[in-house]
Amino acid sequence: MFLMAISFWPNLLVAQQIKQTGFLESISSQIETKLSQQPTEKIYIHFDRSFYFLEEYSFFKAYVVDSATLLPTTLSGVLYVDWLDSLSG
Repeated sequence: MFLMAISFWPNLLVAQQIKQTGFLESISSQIETKLSQQPTEKIYIHFDRSFYFLEEYSFFKAYVVDSATLLPTTLSGVLYVDWLDSLSG
């Protein structure tokens, strides 16, 4: 009886791994479907300095990328940037 339980144990582990792999593949395909139907973007803004004084010029560059691939995207045509301070809020 003990020998039979030992020989059954590896098969049980393999079956659990197959179930987990199928589950992970299912979640992965659902995420890919969601991203293809509703793509999302990330915005990165780089400034020329860490802080500014009143009436100083500021220079910045903005990148809009696909959130899944991090490659540039043209999904959004225009990026608006609003400058706010702690008193604007």
